[in-house]
Amino acid sequence: MSKASFAPATKKSQKELEGLSFITMQDRSPETRFIFASDSCQDILGWTPEEIIGQSAFDLIANDEVESAKEVYYDAVSADKAATVGILRFKHKEGHPVLCQASWSVVSNCIISSICLATDARRNMLQSATAQDFLIISAAAIEQFGQRQWARSARLRDTTVPIRPPGAVPFASLPEPSERQALVLNRFSIYSPILFCATNNFLDAEMARGRSFYDFVTPDDEGHVRDWINKVKGGGREGGVKSDGAFGYGAFVLCIRGRDSSIRQRKKSLGSRDVAGVPESSGPGPIRRRSSKGSLHGDTPRGNLESGEIAFSQPISTATKKARERRGSFGRASAGEIAVDAIFSAHSDGIIVVMRRASL
Repeated sequence: MSKASFAPATKKSQKELEGLSFITMQDRSPETRFIFASDSCQDILGWTPEEIIGQSAFDLIANDEVESAKEVYYDAVSADKAATVGILRFKHKEGHPVLCQASWSVVSNCIISSICLATDARRNMLQSATAQDFLIISAAAIEQFGQRQWARSARLRDTTVPIRPPGAVPFASLPEPSERQALVLNRFSIYSPILFCATNNFLDAEMARGRSFYDFVTPDDEGHVRDWINKVKGGGREGGVKSDGAFGYGAFVLCIRGRDSSIRQRKKSLGSRDVAGVPESSGPGPIRRRSSKGSLHGDTPRGNLESGEIAFSQPISTATKKARERRGSFGRASAGEIAVDAIFSAHSDGIIVVMRRASL
């Protein structure tokens, strides 16, 4: 069986690039313009983050797939999808198409995405297998990537999206988006500092940015959430780069006022190093960057910055059950706590956490 052939992404070898993925955020508009992008965008597509911010995401998609991409985008927004993966071609700055695997989550008034090369790498297969939906927009790639999910094979987009007039996205008729918030975390620190917040639905973005994510997790759930994040980060490498990308699903209690989680962690990890062997930052304050690969660019100053297969082992099931059992007592809990369902995914440029208010 022959596989589709596509031009290489950059002058680097494909093996070197397999572990890289860049994170983007787009506004929830018909044009879905980029609000920010992480640095690996340049490695994969040749564009610097500054060059694509403000552009429509459709400007970077291969011309013959733009209409299909618009249909998929409309479907994601209208259905309020939180964990979709698709295969499509993007335009490299040098002019050739690059076959990519993209994931996207609708987060209230914006879309958060990650983009990497479409390959048979372990990270890509895990991400496809744990997504809520897996679509192939590039028809030429159906043979190579059409069997990523056993129970339901990947589908070409035209069988799964509502019919509408070409080029007309009826955003005025869409229902109000659900209440969600997305965070991008620094994956190279045991404190998981928050690099970026999308929306202010639960945490105040300005207050949370730069602080440890665990400052906003209740003490009872901190151990479980740390374990989940370590699981999605994994221990594998692709092309010599720490990556992974599976979706993990869990529930925990969010401490929206924040607390100081650093004292407990310092006692446990004094002098420790993370799984990648990179020295940790000294606390949840200012972030010591590992390299430019961990930074994000956007409309904030530089440096300030639902049913898939469950990706976690038994501990998350137990913790999720406990969190769900606690929901009934939230009326009696302090006003500063909210039970949330969350989707975690790790990428070379950071960890994405998408949260929604837990359903009863």
